[in-house]
Amino acid sequence: DVYVAMPVTLVAAAVALTCRLVARRTTRVPFWYDDYLSIVAFVNIHRPVETTFRDTKLFLFMLQIFYAYSLGFSKLSILSLYWRLFNLFSIRTPILVLMACTLLWLLCRTFLGVFHCWPVQAFWEPSIPNSKCPIDDAKFMFWTVLVHVCLDVSIFALPAVQIRQLHMLRTSQKIAVCSMFASGAFVCIVSIVNVTQLGVFLNDSNSAEVLYTTAPPALWGAIEVNMAIVAICLPLLRPIITK
Repeated sequence: DVYVAMPVTLVAAAVALTCRLVARRTTRVPFWYDDYLSIVAFVNIHRPVETTFRDTKLFLFMLQIFYAYSLGFSKLSILSLYWRLFNLFSIRTPILVLMACTLLWLLCRTFLGVFHCWPVQAFWEPSIPNSKCPIDDAKFMFWTVLVHVCLDVSIFALPAVQIRQLHMLRTSQKIAVCSMFASGAFVCIVSIVNVTQLGVFLNDSNSAEVLYTTAPPALWGAIEVNMAIVAICLPLLRPIITK
């Protein structure tokens, strides 16, 4: 499963992002915030993979930080795209609210992730004297990912406001809105599957087999961030598809 899911979705994310950037250059449209945010989201996927860590817990510590930032920047990228596509006040207010919620989620998850233990390095070096780790790993992952899934559903359902006015949109905007729904629905399904895997991990959180119990949620988390990149790039690939 790992050998299939990881390379396939990673290649799909890389191809989607590359085509997005080529499409922008082809149409001679300058890069905007959503483009830069999608690049940052993609870069955050690779950082934990390219470094060799001496300890599994240190790897998990780094992984949860980069996982959150990849998803956070993906959300901000799609919301920035909404802002650029839709100029109605009725939808721009929810966009700002969801941007604020995403930033709040990212800040809270970063703070709780970094200060999981005190001192911080006690997360991967539990032998430090007088160290404390009051936050339960499994519960932290489950509840923060559950909030993230709720944000995903809200973000990808937001263009429903525009469905009533599809006759007023240009063809390119209609394609963008429809592709947002399709790709967004798939990402939401993957996110929900990830929550169910984290629920299993929550029940097995006291197991000594750390790699075994964390493998399924880590696998679905990797698929999730890769497909999120595809989802935020797909609406902008019309110039490439046309050619």
